[in-house]
This record gives sequence, C-alpha cells and structure tokens, in this order.
Amino acid sequence: MLKSLRQRLETLGLVFAEWFVPKLPRRTCAWLGETMGGLLFHLARHSRHVALANINAVYGNSLPAAERRRIAKMSFRNFGRGMIDLFWSPRLTADNWRDFLKVEGMENIEDTKKNDVGRIFVASHAGAFEWGFMPAGFLGLHGIGVAETYRNEALTGTFHRLRGICGQEIIPQQGAFLRMFKHLKRGGTVGSMVDLSIHPKQAATIIRSFGREACTPMLHAVLQERIGVAIMPIVAEAQPDGTCRVHFLPALRRREGETVQHIAQRTWDVFESFIREKPERWLWAYKHWRHLPADATVPYPFYANSSKPFEKLKRTLAKAR
Repeated sequence: MLKSLRQRLETLGLVFAEWFVPKLPRRTCAWLGETMGGLLFHLARHSRHVALANINAVYGNSLPAAERRRIAKMSFRNFGRGMIDLFWSPRLTADNWRDFLKVEGMENIEDTKKNDVGRIFVASHAGAFEWGFMPAGFLGLHGIGVAETYRNEALTGTFHRLRGICGQEIIPQQGAFLRMFKHLKRGGTVGSMVDLSIHPKQAATIIRSFGREACTPMLHAVLQERIGVAIMPIVAEAQPDGTCRVHFLPALRRREGETVQHIAQRTWDVFESFIREKPERWLWAYKHWRHLPADATVPYPFYANSSKPFEKLKRTLAKAR
C-alpha cells in the first residue's frame, strides 16, 4: 500500500517536473537546482550520513569537520543542479545546444575518428554528469548508453527519455554487453558510467578508488580488450550562468599486456584526479564502497560489509595478474 502510494507520488512529481522545469530560464534553473540540493542535504538524513561517512573515510582528520560538511553539502547542491538540468534538457535542440553546452577537446574526437574503429565514452558521477554525454549525440555520434532501471517503471521511462534527448539510445544493463559489442564492431559509439557500485557476481572488476577497493563495472574495459576500441573520458562542470562546460579528454588506448582490471583502473584514475581537484564535484551520497575487504588496512564507511563473492573475485583477479 505504502509502496504503491510512494510510486504514484513519484510519478506525479515527474510529470510536473517535465512540464514545469523546461519553462524556466537557465539561470533560474541553476539557482533552483542548487537550492533544492541544499534542502535535500538537510532533509535526507540517511543520504547525508552516507556522504559524510564516505568523506570521513577518505579524508579523516586531514580536513576539519566543517570542511568535510561543506564538501558534502556542495555535493548535494551539485546533484540538485544536475537533476534540474536533466529535466530542462528537452529545451536543447540541434540549433541551440551549443549555446548551453560549451565543448572542449574536439581535437580528441577527431583523433578517434581517424585512428579508431569505435569509441566508448565514459563518465563518473562527478560534475554535470547528466549533460556530459549530450554533446556526442548532438554532434552526430549517435550511440548506445547504458542506464540503470528503477523499481518504479515511470522513473525508468522518464530518465531514459530525458537522457535520449540528444539522439542516444538508452538501454538497460541486462543484455547490454552483446548489443554494445555488435554496435562497436560496426564503428558505433557507446556510453557508460565507470563508478557504479555493483555486485561481484555481475560484470564486475575491482579497482582502487581513493585508496579503497571498489567493485565497479568492467564493460568498457572488456570491450577495449576484445575489440581495441578507444575509451574517451568525459568530464563536465556546471557554470554559474546556466551553461555547462563539457571536455572530451584524450582517448585511452590499450597498452600491450594490460588486463581488464588494469584498463578499468587506468580509466578510473583519470576521474579520481578530476575529483581530487574539487571533491565537492563527486556524488558522495552514493555507496561507492559496499564491500569490506578481509585484509582492509584503511577505514571504510559504516555501510561496507564483508562479502564472500567479493573475496572470490579478488582471488580470481589475483590469479589473472
């Protein structure tokens, strides 16, 4: 009963947001998103607890408590801005998108067109990640993007529709690898997030994220290992005037002898460097470190738990190395 009521309220909220947000000026969107994110920081007690636990685990006493709280709050504000921007995205068109998405690194795009069969655009939950993939679609690099599904089908449909505004096809994680493989073999493009926390029995590998082991997707790394396609990291950052700076970084290509785990780690290192410059860019309220290693020598957040599948995956990867 309560679940059904919650889903109905979520659906009504989505319908209203899809109608209302595109009517707003860009600067108003920036203010509204950050304001809502700030309110969420105070109201969403559990998410705030997760964010602070993550920041405390990584930085500990190297940062004052007030600074750690500031990073957490700014992270919520950044997330709020990203959600409002996503709901405003139906206003983006082939004619006006350059007014709002300021693209850097086009030379890196041209480089992959000349030297690679296909490309995998990758991003993390940092900065304006919801708009990070948009320019690729508007530039005619129509491809496949992988996104999670929600228990509420209305959420899944809405977010897939909004993320596909630029012409990208959004597909669920189930069965994604084969479709991505075939698409890349034909010279297409795909997009994926690299910092999701997934179960060890899924298509997962283990990387070191801020000095801690995290179980993350390996699709992008497997595809590069098998096909040799370029991995192109994207970083995006919202600007105060309502625009967004999107930077296509130089392509990462497989080095001889690299394993899937090595590829995944090298890809993540690009994003960790970006986040370390401004920690408030990252989505700290997400449970990035769900699995507590048996040999952990550094602090992990309160929600991390021991996991036999995780330890089994670690042994498997150790043998592969």
